[in-house]
Amino acid sequence: MNASPHILGLFQKRLAGDDALLELARLRFEEVAMDPDIHAGSPEDFLHQHSFRPENACTVVVHFPRNWSLLNADDHEQIRRMARCAAGKAHGFVIHDLKEMERAPELVVRQLRKLAALLREIPESPVLFVEYAVGIDPGRFVETLQRVKEHREISACIDIGHIGIRQARRAYAERYPGEDPCALTPESRELPDRIDALIDSARIGLRSTVEVIRETAVSGKPLHFHLHDGHPLAKSSYGVPDHRGFLEPIPIPFVCNGRRSLPPLFGPAGLRKIVDAARTRAGAGYLTFTFEIHETHGRLPLGNAEPLFGNWNDTGNAEQMNHWLSSLQNHAELLRAGWE
Repeated sequence: MNASPHILGLFQKRLAGDDALLELARLRFEEVAMDPDIHAGSPEDFLHQHSFRPENACTVVVHFPRNWSLLNADDHEQIRRMARCAAGKAHGFVIHDLKEMERAPELVVRQLRKLAALLREIPESPVLFVEYAVGIDPGRFVETLQRVKEHREISACIDIGHIGIRQARRAYAERYPGEDPCALTPESRELPDRIDALIDSARIGLRSTVEVIRETAVSGKPLHFHLHDGHPLAKSSYGVPDHRGFLEPIPIPFVCNGRRSLPPLFGPAGLRKIVDAARTRAGAGYLTFTFEIHETHGRLPLGNAEPLFGNWNDTGNAEQMNHWLSSLQNHAELLRAGWE
C-alpha cells in the first residue's frame, strides 16, 4: 500500500524554442523521478517526444488532441494506429468525454465497447482513459464508466479541477440563482457579500470530487488523474479558473478570516484527501497522477541546464520553462510526501 506513487507531469514545450526545451524537461523530470504525460496526435509526434523521456521513466501517458471523438470512426482508426505504435511504450491514452454521455448514453457505451475490443487485439496496448472534461453531470460520467467496468482496456481519467469547479459553480448558483461565481473578480463590488458563498461552494467542490472518485474507482482497475487546483476568482492566462498549483492562495483586497486571501479550491490538504480516496477505493489498481498545471509566470536561472542552451542568444523562454518545471517538481514532492 505504501509503494511509491506513479507521478507524471506535462512533458511538452510550453514556450517557443527548439528541442533543448525537451532536454530541459527530461533533466528536471529525472531529478524528482517524475514520468512524462505527452500530448500527441500521430505516431510520429509520439515517437519524437517519447525519445526525450526521462531515462528511468516507467509510466508514460499520451493525451490525444481535443477534437478526437469517441464516436468518430476515423478517430477510432487513429487510436488503433497510436495503440500499435505505443504498445509496450505507454501505459495509457487520454481522450475527452462528450456531451452525448448525457444525451445518448447507449451510443457512447457501444462505442466504448468497440474501442475495448479494438485495443484488446493489440498486445501490450495502452489503456484508454476517458477524461471528465466537458462539464456534464458527474453522475452521468460515473454511470457511463461503470457500464464498461468489466473492460480493463477502458477506464476513467478524473480531472479533479474540472469536477471541482463545475460543482462549486453549481453550489453557488443554488444560493444565488442565475449568478456565476466565475464571473466575479477580486475587484467585484459585490464580492464581500458573496464571500461566504464562495467559501462554502469551494468546500462542496472538494467533497463532490471525492465522491466522484469513490463512485468511479473499480478495485484492481487502472485509474488516471489530472491534478490541478483552481478557484472561481482565479483567472489564468488562458482565461480559465483552474489548471493552477495547489500552493497558490487567491489574493483579495480585504481581510477575510484574518487574511487578505482565500485558499484555493483544494490546497495541499484537499489534494491529500483526493489521493487517499483514490488509494482506498481502487484497492490494488494501478493509479497514475499527472500534474496538469499550466502557468509559466516567472523566470528561474538554468543552473546545471545551461549547457543545453549554448546556441541560444536569449534564454528567456528557457528560464520561464525552468520556472514552470520547478513548480511541477515541487508538486511531485508534495504528493510523494503525503503518500506515506
